[in-house]
Amino acid sequence: MDETKGKIIILNGVSSSGKTTISKELQKEMEDHYFWVANDTFCDMCSNKHWKAGWIPIINQALTAMIYSVKSMSDLGFNVIVDQVFLNNESQGGILQKCIEVLHDYPVLFIRTDCSLEDLKKREKERGNRRIGQAESQLNIVHNHNFYDVKIDTSKNSIDENIKIIKSKLANTVDRRAFSILYNKLTTTGKIY
Repeated sequence: MDETKGKIIILNGVSSSGKTTISKELQKEMEDHYFWVANDTFCDMCSNKHWKAGWIPIINQALTAMIYSVKSMSDLGFNVIVDQVFLNNESQGGILQKCIEVLHDYPVLFIRTDCSLEDLKKREKERGNRRIGQAESQLNIVHNHNFYDVKIDTSKNSIDENIKIIKSKLANTVDRRAFSILYNKLTTTGKIY
């Protein structure tokens, strides 16, 4: 792993699981500067006309652009926090695979972000900008590859506790191997899940 590259923290979890809240707080708490990159930002760049005509190819293009943007930022020595929902199904499963192919030899900390179904439903109602049931529909496909460097739970732990867990794991470079393991699995079996 090239130490001149910027560190990459990727939080993966269903919609409304608290990734953005954790990302923003982590940005404030880190000693080094981290840029925050969110899948929603890249998806919002898409044309509504083309999104309505066929959203799956468009979202895949947007998220591929996000992955290469993160790579470029890291190549420049910039640290990045990525807020992402990897939908590992037949139509969108290629995005996590693409991310692993592009970033497997980068300093990535891959974080599973969990939240109870009860809290997910409550957050969707409170937010008002999410389809009710969206998070629940993603539960069985977001984590089916099942390899992470660390797991956090936004229902069980406070923001401060989750930040402490992430910072502790970030300091331990030896145990950050999820992307290497997934890359080896991908190159030997052609699949990650």
